[in-house]
Amino acid sequence: MASTPESHSIQMDQRLDKHAAEEILEIVCSPKMKYIAVLNKNYQIKSRGSKLFAVSDNKEVSIKLIRTNPYNFTIYNSEIDNEVLLRFRDQRKEIDFLSFIDNGNLIMINARDYRAYVFETKDTECEGNSGKFYFIAAEKGERLLLVTRDQKFSLMDPYKLTNKIDASKLFEINNNEYSQTNIIQEPFLIKSDKIIYSNGEKLLIKELVHDNWIDYLRKDLGDTNSITAPSRKTITVIKNGLESISDKHVEFKEFRGRFLLWKLECHQDFVMLKASKLEGNLYLAKVQQDILPSFYQNGKEFILQCELLDSDDLVMITYIGVIVWTIKSEKIRIHYYWNDWDLNSWDGYLENADNSKKEIEKIFNDKNLERILPASSYAIICKNLDVEFGKDKVNLFREFLKDSVYENFYFTCYGKELMEKFILLNDDALIRILGDKCIKECVKDNTHATFRISLLSIIFDFNYFSKLLESHPAFITSILTKIAFVLPSLLLDQRPTSSHLFSYGVHYHLSRTSFIDILTSDIFKVWTNFKENHKPTFFFH
Repeated sequence: MASTPESHSIQMDQRLDKHAAEEILEIVCSPKMKYIAVLNKNYQIKSRGSKLFAVSDNKEVSIKLIRTNPYNFTIYNSEIDNEVLLRFRDQRKEIDFLSFIDNGNLIMINARDYRAYVFETKDTECEGNSGKFYFIAAEKGERLLLVTRDQKFSLMDPYKLTNKIDASKLFEINNNEYSQTNIIQEPFLIKSDKIIYSNGEKLLIKELVHDNWIDYLRKDLGDTNSITAPSRKTITVIKNGLESISDKHVEFKEFRGRFLLWKLECHQDFVMLKASKLEGNLYLAKVQQDILPSFYQNGKEFILQCELLDSDDLVMITYIGVIVWTIKSEKIRIHYYWNDWDLNSWDGYLENADNSKKEIEKIFNDKNLERILPASSYAIICKNLDVEFGKDKVNLFREFLKDSVYENFYFTCYGKELMEKFILLNDDALIRILGDKCIKECVKDNTHATFRISLLSIIFDFNYFSKLLESHPAFITSILTKIAFVLPSLLLDQRPTSSHLFSYGVHYHLSRTSFIDILTSDIFKVWTNFKENHKPTFFFH
């Protein structure tokens, strides 16, 4: 509850000689002896014996008042000549003890109700000037555009928010008359990938996103961050590849992208996929991976079709399904994987798979897939975690599943699908790993990230929560013990009769609460409020 200023006015004077002719009632000093405050006679101030008169190292003074408002004290900042407003989590208005400590922090105690309050002063240092941000190029290759107040422009991958790229070149305008290049200055408006700005007395509109946007990012701006293109484009490439499958298999092929050069070599006993990064005019930093599963014996017939995406990722239609390959941490990794999942005709183990494209095509017939690709076939991946690829026996599926759980992009987009498949497979270990990830995202550095609270729906989704509760009760119990009980109201039941824990904070023990407990507690709350508002008055003669 906030302390609100009343009509009273406390006179603050910093001149020592002001009190020469007045009786000084009390003297206090700040914790580090930086300031001294004295109290003289004032009709609004309760004098001697008060434990609420104090001064901080930040020139804040606390004074106990003769009650003129709901609070029995006020805190005044003599530096800015204003009252300090505090916000309490309950309605306790009587403070019996108050003390300033280091850094201007404040401790207050309500002795009657056994309450202690700690208020902190938090100074925040900004590393840069905050400005504006825009999402641009949604149809070509998404980017987050940051514009600071001092006119600095940066681009970032909106799904990872790392590695800022200087985007000043986007805002350059050429002055043909003077052969000069200037930067567009505020004020301007960015909308629909266009920038509206003024140049002298002219109002101009410029295309902010170039036609060859990805080429521009890679070559002109040097942006090597991953690019997320609209899913329908990727799906179109995949469906076209499915439709063009012939009896011939892909054995040797090269795919030259904007930033990557892929090479595919299919031999009888191995399938080598190589990738080289473009540095200057040369492709360097080559990485390679044998992608032939250990159970498949003919590498020349493993790949049915290959296509290169605008993001430089490689789509591959193989004997075991559709795979999108990418470069991550200087390694070739699986980015997506799809196949059919029909328990009536297949047990889910790739070694027993029937190479039918029918079910794969159905995955990509959802017309609502505009921004994000459909979830990978996680159930198949989980059943084939022991499949090894190449002579080095790399567990590519296991690495991909780890990425899906721990990387925020996969986790946020496909967390529910992951949990649903883990429950279907009754894999308690994977369920716990995913649940712990949800909690860690909501509680970081012992603080509650309320803006991420929706991630808890990965655990508590009504479509599968009852089954999760029935099959994995120990997991649900462990999750509930880690969740903070935050009251939706500032009204706090001081003496609940219910055995259920009732306070603001984090608790690690639960007890059963019945309807009678709740009803009794509500009645007690009403009774407590009634007593507070109808206290008896005693007169002494």
